[in-house]
Amino acid sequence: MSSPFEERLEEFDALIHLIYSAVANPDLWTQVVGAVARSLGADKALLFTPFARPQDGGMAYPWQIPEAHLGLWATKYLDHDIWAHTVVQKGLMRNGSVYTDQDLVPTKAFRESAFYVEFLSLIGIGQMCGGIISEGEPGMPATSLSVFRSPDDPIFGAIERRWISLVLPHLSRALGLTQRLSFKRHRLQSLRIALDRLSVGVVLLNEALEVVFTNRVAQAVFERDDGLFLRSCRLMSRQPSQGSEQQLEAWLAVLCSAPPARLAELGDTLNVPRSELGSRYSVQCCPLEIDSELGGADDAKYVVFITDPDHAVWPSPEVLQRKLGLTVSESRVALLLAQGSTYRSLADTLSIAEETARSHVKNIYAKTRINQKAVLTRLVLSLATAAV
Repeated sequence: MSSPFEERLEEFDALIHLIYSAVANPDLWTQVVGAVARSLGADKALLFTPFARPQDGGMAYPWQIPEAHLGLWATKYLDHDIWAHTVVQKGLMRNGSVYTDQDLVPTKAFRESAFYVEFLSLIGIGQMCGGIISEGEPGMPATSLSVFRSPDDPIFGAIERRWISLVLPHLSRALGLTQRLSFKRHRLQSLRIALDRLSVGVVLLNEALEVVFTNRVAQAVFERDDGLFLRSCRLMSRQPSQGSEQQLEAWLAVLCSAPPARLAELGDTLNVPRSELGSRYSVQCCPLEIDSELGGADDAKYVVFITDPDHAVWPSPEVLQRKLGLTVSESRVALLLAQGSTYRSLADTLSIAEETARSHVKNIYAKTRINQKAVLTRLVLSLATAAV
């Protein structure tokens, strides 16, 4: 029978083996984060760039943290992250530093902070043990690992601090090698995993409108071959009654070749019928800017979102107002925009001037730190419940 020490030694050996396996196979990084969390008795964890949002060149590998909450952290609560900012203030932002929430902020002050009251408490996070993997250097932002427990769990102590201090050097070597091989590739892998966490279909197209990425939900849609399918790297639709395979491809060609000024007239959403009478897919296509979070991924120039409008449960304007800090009017505009409305159509729906609609969108982008419709749509979709 193995002793407790031998069992822990075997667990540590397996963990280190997994960490270095992720250098060659970036798909394993989420497993790495989960394995570290479990080894520390934590129920959530995040390997991330604490001061760089994904849309600003950062990355995030979460474990047991929903995509919707990552989106909220990146758009609203990064600046309120009292733990991360205290790490800097206390001079702990250096390679190999290890800390717990108890080292950073008194419990009472933490529990009264907006970061906890408005965000962490809603997802069951109240205790933290973390460490600095890399303090950052030119072209590579600082990277850290945090593991979390609920507010009522035991606090992290000396044993957990010692364990994470042994793991950090291996994470640093593995991530450093991966980042130096290609930090861009590493970011794109983090993005692909994030898109896989969405409950809607996501397809990225290159300039020639060829499919360069599909998330898991989109793959499942295509495998059904019920209205939408792939052929020779092309996204196509099939009309059950007419047998047509060209409608979607032709629509994408017209939409993507149109100048930005004409998009308001054309609209960026198409309904694709399915075999069941009355059922359909809603297909939305948005152009990507090269400096956006999604732009440049596998030479992607366009993103396509696939939802089933009869089964999608969109967040209410009140939810967007509360979670994103928007006004009532801005929340309604954000929701309609994510559902495929143009400035003109949402202005008609809300009985406001088109220029007023544009002003609302400008305010939405400023408040969410987003500068593109495609990224805003992804954020709103992460807060929705959709069965595709």
